[in-house]
Amino acid sequence: IDLLMNQYLDVFPTYKGCEIKSFLENPDRVQFNLKFDGDQSPSVLEEALNKIIYQDLPKVRYDRWLGYQLGDLLIYYDNYTEITEVPMKFRVLNLTWTDDLLDRNSASFQYHASLFCKDVSSLFSIIRLL
Repeated sequence: IDLLMNQYLDVFPTYKGCEIKSFLENPDRVQFNLKFDGDQSPSVLEEALNKIIYQDLPKVRYDRWLGYQLGDLLIYYDNYTEITEVPMKFRVLNLTWTDDLLDRNSASFQYHASLFCKDVSSLFSIIRLL
């Protein structure tokens, strides 16, 4: 929060810090206070911060969620409700083949699947830039 607020000192010149009040029973919730010098309207400050978070920060996708990255956290914005899967099949020559690649639950399968999908995602990112 401090990094974000310090990037917007022109909007929040009296910002002094962030204080965590609690992590709620649901582990994906946190309550915190932002501290400012002087007597100011909390609703005006909240509206300005929400505008920055929900309009100015770039959206990030994580699994089936869309949000705004704040350090190691993702501020939830929305779900991806529609997912289109395109079944594809390629013949690949895997020079590191072992029989555990036949087991979807094996560490080797998970590792290679993750690397392959990251490479495909990178390819699509490059294509979008062209």
